[in-house]
Order: sequence, then structure tokens, then C-alpha cells
Amino acid sequence: MVVGDLKGPEMYNGFDGKCLVYLTPAMQESLPYLSLKFIKWNHFSRKNIGYIFAMHHGASVIYDTDDDNMLKRPDLLQAWTGAKGRVPASFMLSGSGTGLINPYPMFLNESLHYVYPRGFPLDSVKDMTTRVEHPRSSNMDGDEEKQECSKVAIVQSLTDVDPDVDAISRLAVPNVPFNFTEAHPPKALILNKLAFSPWNAQATLFFKEAFSLLLLPSSVHGRVSDIWRSYFALHVMLDSPDMCMAFSTPWVYQQRNAHTYLADFNSEIPLYQRATELVRHLAVPKRGRLLDLYADMYEYGIIEEDDVRLAEAWEQDLADVAKVVSKRQRHDGSS
Repeated sequence: MVVGDLKGPEMYNGFDGKCLVYLTPAMQESLPYLSLKFIKWNHFSRKNIGYIFAMHHGASVIYDTDDDNMLKRPDLLQAWTGAKGRVPASFMLSGSGTGLINPYPMFLNESLHYVYPRGFPLDSVKDMTTRVEHPRSSNMDGDEEKQECSKVAIVQSLTDVDPDVDAISRLAVPNVPFNFTEAHPPKALILNKLAFSPWNAQATLFFKEAFSLLLLPSSVHGRVSDIWRSYFALHVMLDSPDMCMAFSTPWVYQQRNAHTYLADFNSEIPLYQRATELVRHLAVPKRGRLLDLYADMYEYGIIEEDDVRLAEAWEQDLADVAKVVSKRQRHDGSS
């Protein structure tokens, strides 16, 4: 499904509606979701409407992607969805240790070891302890306990051709863009409970257990929103023993839309300034709902008050949608 915005087309031609839903702005305004009130127009967080709409209509898996990311290995995406939250048996598996993790070096050759994902704390870019070593062959039954996780709830595909790096890298690093190293078997990096690494909204798979963590903040720039979401989600999962997240060998490549790197740099300034302290703050387990976390992030100056209202409305929408889906399932079961 595609979530339109004010600058988008009124209609989405070329599809018959059976395999694609295009939510026009007018359609969005007619939806019953409380969170609509707190989601800005012309903002990346319009995706939130698509997420809740998908849940409302019975989605069991949500694949979050951008309009400029193309499938190159649908078999890898299908392997993850088919595994239903377990690492596919054909993958080579690596653990992450604890603390801050830069996942990119594990998927690269030696000459590219200092690249890092957008949102990675800048003062740790050269810290060799953030690198992941010693991948091993995967036997999921044997590896689950070692990873302190019974299920992978979120899977981030890395991106070939034009990977997700920050504007500093695009302005200053000569080997950007680049491709990740082709791996046979493909690789998966599992973050354990005390590991933090930013992930994005370019090509990310969410299983049902993690649907509540899909919420994108609306009070920050779009180039910040999905990164803050990733750190928030990892914090929430600290107290969820049955959930962890994974990075996967690329199943997409990016044909990047036109960007102005200096404009991207200015948009990303909160990431450069706040990522280090935010990770330190979030690395401490603190029980509570997503709404409690958003209130804490407002007090901490990471988001604005409207996002606290958005989180409150989001939780209510999730509850309302769950009732509708449950009622529909009961009806279908009896009919």
C-alpha cells in the first residue's frame, strides 16, 4: 500500500486495486484514527497512517520501504517472512555482544570498515569495539538462547548501490556510494538485548509482535524520525524477552531520489548532536508503555509535545484496531 501526501498524485495509475491500496489525502482524512490529528502533512511520518491501516485490515507482517528502494533479492525477503521471526536456516549468523554496534563492517570488505549507518554516534565511528567479528554458521534452535532472544521481531535489510549513510559520509567519504560484500551463505546480525544500533525505514520487516513500535515521530525532520524510532524500539525491547532485531544481507538496492547533501546535513544535525547521549539514556531498562517513553523523550528534549499526544492517540488506535480484527476473526471462524 502507498500513503499519498499533498504533493503526490490524486490517483495511482497502473494497478487494479486488488494488490495495491493507494491512500489519497482525501481518503486519509476520512479514516477513523485518532492519530491522524497529530501527523503532519508533507512529512515522512504520514507512513504511520499506512501502518495502522494495514493492521486494521489484518496484516500479520508489515514490510516498510521507501519509493526509491527496489527489490533485488526477493528470495531473501521471502526467506525471512517464511521463517516467521526465526533466522532462516540458510543464513550465517553472528552475535553482537553488548553496547553500541556498527553493523556495516560485518557485511563489507576491509577497505570500507569506517562506513556507518545514518544515526550512528559520530564520536564512536573509529571505535573498533563497535565492530562485529566472528560470524558463525547458523542453527536457530541452538543460537536462540545465546542471542537472549526467542524471536526476531524486526529485520532491517541493508541496501546496495546507495546505502543509508549520513550526509557527512556523502560529502566527505570517497567510497560512498558502495555495495555490500556478496555473502554465500547470506549473513544475519542479531542484536542482543544490550546492543544498540540505528536502523531505518528503507527496507525493514516488522512481525506482529513489533507492530506497536512502528510509530514514527512527527515533530522532527524525516531524516531524524526513523532513526529516533529505531532507538526507541530497541529501548522498549530491552524489557521484551521474546523480541530482538536483526540486520540482513541486502535484499534491496536504492535508486536514490535527488538530494542536496548540505540540506540533508542540516536536517540531520539532531542526530550528530544527540545520538551519543540518547543511546546512553535509552540503554538503561525502564519498564513502561511506549507512551511513557515518549513522555520521557519529550522531557529529555528529543521530541516535541505533539508527539506525546501522537503516541497517546496511537495506543488508542492500536487498541481499537485490535478489537475490530479480533471481532472479524471470531466472525470468520463461526461462519
